[in-house]
Amino acid sequence: MQEKLLPNYSKKIAFPIGILCIIGLFFIRIWPDSLLIDEHVTDWIFKDLLLVSLVVMILSREKEESPAIHETRYRELLNALTFGVIIVIYDSVANFFYSNGFEEMRSGYELLLMMLIYYLFSFFIRTKIKDPSRT
Repeated sequence: MQEKLLPNYSKKIAFPIGILCIIGLFFIRIWPDSLLIDEHVTDWIFKDLLLVSLVVMILSREKEESPAIHETRYRELLNALTFGVIIVIYDSVANFFYSNGFEEMRSGYELLLMMLIYYLFSFFIRTKIKDPSRT
């Protein structure tokens, strides 16, 4: 089965957008009254752009795609899904024991963000750091 991945140069577009979104989120938190637009609207826009940039970086192909990279991609995707399930279960158990009458689960945004960042770090470590001959 042939996957349809985005071209490699899309990482070069998505990475700066993600960095700008993180900077924008910090800027909004520090100086919320400095923008003419509502803080919640800009917060929502930056968060959505950050998620989109993470998804684009994940769906972009490597410079040299090989069967080993495909295997690593699937393995790390499964690990990220397992990580997300563990976070949801841990959050449920922690809310059960430490709720004090107020139960709140993590939002879907937080869960997606943790899973995507976990996938990116684990895939990067698995492909770049463990195999230094690949650059």
